[in-house]
Amino acid sequence: MIQNFTLQDNTADAYIPITPTKSQIGYIHKEESQQFQTREYDYDGINNVDNTVTANTFSELTTRQALASDVKDIPVVTANAATDYVGAVHYEVPYIINPDFADFLLLDIQANPFTSLGPTTIETATTELYDVGDTSAKVVSMFNGMQGLRIPAGKFNSTVSGALVKNFGKYYIKVSPKFIDAPVLDFIRRKQVPWQSVNGLDAEGRRQVTHVDNNNFKNTVWLFEDALLQRGRLHGSVVEVWDAGLTTKKQVKVLVEDALDLSGGVASLVITPDTMGYDSPNEVVSAGDIIRVYPRETYFNPIFIEVSYDNKDNDLLALIRFMKNDAVRDLTSNVIEVYDDSGVGTDPNGNLTGVVVQAYQISKEGTREVRRRLNLD
Repeated sequence: MIQNFTLQDNTADAYIPITPTKSQIGYIHKEESQQFQTREYDYDGINNVDNTVTANTFSELTTRQALASDVKDIPVVTANAATDYVGAVHYEVPYIINPDFADFLLLDIQANPFTSLGPTTIETATTELYDVGDTSAKVVSMFNGMQGLRIPAGKFNSTVSGALVKNFGKYYIKVSPKFIDAPVLDFIRRKQVPWQSVNGLDAEGRRQVTHVDNNNFKNTVWLFEDALLQRGRLHGSVVEVWDAGLTTKKQVKVLVEDALDLSGGVASLVITPDTMGYDSPNEVVSAGDIIRVYPRETYFNPIFIEVSYDNKDNDLLALIRFMKNDAVRDLTSNVIEVYDDSGVGTDPNGNLTGVVVQAYQISKEGTREVRRRLNLD
């Protein structure tokens, strides 16, 4: 959804109220898989026993598997097996934007009309909303989940020959989370391996693993280098797949596993879904494509704003034009047309020329003369 804002004075900073949100997810375990179980659910492979005397360790699981005639005899939904889930919950929750982890882009539709934009010009026509060296706060907090986005003074004005020019019109603002772009190096293709047989490389092979260069995660605002070995920090992050030229967004996925070794080598990512049809007509992820990762810790739903920069003196100017500008009345239809400051002219054929800015219909209703404004759109 796009938010609309009318601006009439750009000689001073203005603030647009925004309500940032982010998606919050939570997993619900089956009753048998819960951490704090009741007695009848704590099956150890032999008997039901109290939690207080049962240690749910990997070594015990190995022992219990050996006691069973077949490893599949161990129920899936016990504290001694992999956690099973009944479902998940999803909420849109209030969010407070930290400007260090956000991008603020501006599109001037006067300089870049819709007719000049195309499917391969995504964000190439945008500029930064805030100039380099602008140290004022980009957003201010009002409530939990409500902030004020600052519009810098003079952003929509310019100076020509020493005179202030107000560039009225439409402007579009995008406030979005920062991201990391990482080119795809190669893949480890998925293998269908029974979990009892998982070992070594097969542990990765049960999922399609995407390899990218670790260097893309260095020298960022997230400071990944504080821990050279990281697992799971990016779990739940939104991932966009772009072509190598960053002109076509191929797919949107979610990152569910990550292994970062910033001391060298590659980063290993597992993104989903990878077991069903394509998300778009642009097909599969390929080597050389760009994986764009939005780290979940700073992700929020992008905000789009249409700013209408209007002349606050429009009504007064309209009145002045009606009082003093050239006007023509059609004696047949009784329509009065008011022309702009250049006035009305006549071409060689006797036709009237000029730009009509106002029009009115004069009619008689009873003993009264009525003047109604006509819409020129």
